[in-house]
Amino acid sequence: MEQRQNSGKGGRPISLIDLVFSWSIRDVLDANICKAQVKKIPLTFNSTAEYFNSFVAPLIEETHAELLSSMTTLSRAPSQTYEPQAGDLVALTDVRPKCISDLQRPKMSYLLAYVQSVDSDDPDQLLILSSKPILIEQEIQRREKHTLFLVYLMNMTTNLRIWNALHPDPNGGNLKMINKIIQMNGADEEDCAMCLSEKNSGTNPSFKSYGLNDSQEAVITGCINTWRCSHQNTVKLVWGPPGAGKTKTVSLLLCALLRMKCRTITCAPTNIAVVEGASRLVRLVCETLGYDTKIDDLLDICLKILKFSIVDI
Repeated sequence: MEQRQNSGKGGRPISLIDLVFSWSIRDVLDANICKAQVKKIPLTFNSTAEYFNSFVAPLIEETHAELLSSMTTLSRAPSQTYEPQAGDLVALTDVRPKCISDLQRPKMSYLLAYVQSVDSDDPDQLLILSSKPILIEQEIQRREKHTLFLVYLMNMTTNLRIWNALHPDPNGGNLKMINKIIQMNGADEEDCAMCLSEKNSGTNPSFKSYGLNDSQEAVITGCINTWRCSHQNTVKLVWGPPGAGKTKTVSLLLCALLRMKCRTITCAPTNIAVVEGASRLVRLVCETLGYDTKIDDLLDICLKILKFSIVDI
């Protein structure tokens, strides 16, 4: 196991890992420590900085809540062999932990580590970033045997992706799309007058049989019309609370664009979300083409190909 200590110095911007490492065990167990920083996200923004900053505090609070949940369920965690994965946040202890107090002992204080990589040929070889030094070499030499236990707490991959998206490089990041969304006004949501006058919008695929409500159908129609338009803003922001049917709507939109021979790139913050969207799209395509048999077999093949082709950025 190769160790790198996280110093948090050198003038570099603070990362989400830095922030998590800065929390003491008392901070982690304080359910309200981050809630006061969370404000209601406005409907409009004056700048890209205001837009990005509005989502930082909720992300920190969500990360803290997940870490707190892992801590409080530590005593009920099953005793089994842990196989580290890149992106895992773990606690290191010198005893097999049975309760939270085992993470903070006189001989070994509270210590976190972030798994940066795992050797595919030798899973026991890890590269980790620790919140502080684990053991100095002299201490290791004085001990005949020293065992450290890695306690899985959470996976930080998705949280870090979102954090990095909220802290783009101002000199190297392409913020044109964000600027378009922020600068959108009521006129951008209206049908393009030039497209209406040209009368070449074409016929959009119908999804009446899929039980869409008016807003979901409007989203699909609006996105297709925006894709066809070359006169105005080409960005659409679709928002909805959990359970509003966003995944269903996006899957039907992708199916419509596929039928219109439009090649589309679909991105999501998690691989699970990508697979979910792709699986729904495959089912829609099979149903549209009348493949009533062996849909599950085709879906399984497509998902296996997808899992091998997913790029972790």
